[in-house]
Amino acid sequence: MSLKDKLTEIKEREVEHSQVDWDARKNRWIQQVNDLHAEIRSWLTEFEGDFLSFETSSKDLNEETLGSYQANNLFINISSSIRLLLEPIGSVIIGGYGRIDFFKQTNRSKKFMLILTKEENSENYIWAIADSKNKRSFKRLNRERFEDAMEQLIDG
Repeated sequence: MSLKDKLTEIKEREVEHSQVDWDARKNRWIQQVNDLHAEIRSWLTEFEGDFLSFETSSKDLNEETLGSYQANNLFINISSSIRLLLEPIGSVIIGGYGRIDFFKQTNRSKKFMLILTKEENSENYIWAIADSKNKRSFKRLNRERFEDAMEQLIDG
């Protein structure tokens, strides 16, 4: 690639970057996080009370393009020693529109990544999940996959 090609590519990326409505992207990201929390709560509603409880807290985030903002963490409390956390990491990521890490609060080394992406040939956003050890193997998030991840985190 010649110098001119490199400079042209940089300029094109700059123009593309300046055309993004970053406030809209931030608001969409925060809403997608909250919608995911609601969906997870609905999946686990039969266990709430007797086996687990939920708790949310605000997390301060700061991204170069989005600035400072807050997004919600979701805690899934299973016992006094088992507390799972869904923690928003950020919206501006490579290969997606946001990432949440899902882990046991006492063991961050074993985690799952939830990636917000767009459905193929669509404008619809979907969540995908992957084990942190196999980052290239994303599968569409559903109740079964989420419960499987919970079981692995509880055992780990």
